[in-house]
Amino acid sequence: MHHKLDINNLDKKSYQTVEQEANYFASCFLLPKELFLADFQAIPKQTNPDAYVEMKEKWCVSIQTMEYRAYKLGQLTYEQNRYFFASLNRKGYRTKEPLDDQIKIIKPGKIKALFHFVFTNQLATLEGMLQKWHVEISFLSQLFCIEASFFEFYLANKQVPATYDFIKKAD
Repeated sequence: MHHKLDINNLDKKSYQTVEQEANYFASCFLLPKELFLADFQAIPKQTNPDAYVEMKEKWCVSIQTMEYRAYKLGQLTYEQNRYFFASLNRKGYRTKEPLDDQIKIIKPGKIKALFHFVFTNQLATLEGMLQKWHVEISFLSQLFCIEASFFEFYLANKQVPATYDFIKKAD
């Protein structure tokens, strides 16, 4: 969304604006309006963070994100929003919400499958990627949420002949 923006060079106000835009985009993407509102309307006490737990299990997003989306959709007043966050703070949910230790984080599998395809079909080498991008396996592992051992396998078992460059040239 802000791919050409260097957030390290922003002042505090600009950084907050960019962060708000990103949060709004994410909430719209993760909680489609009509489907979300149908569930939200069923919450009996919309200013009580505990009332969102069942929805959290369904949508797999934070309680704060759901309230933020509802507020941005005009479902809560400013006062209700403030009361909600005061309750959230009292309950200690700013750092750990209910179900945080129970909902399994789903890691994307397509990216890992794409890397596997590229390496096994000799379209590129991991070593070439690391050199060209000036990164280490730990960076790729963290960036793509793929265990380091996956990349280490392809580095140790050089499946691409040494004559291959970073990307195999088409004939």
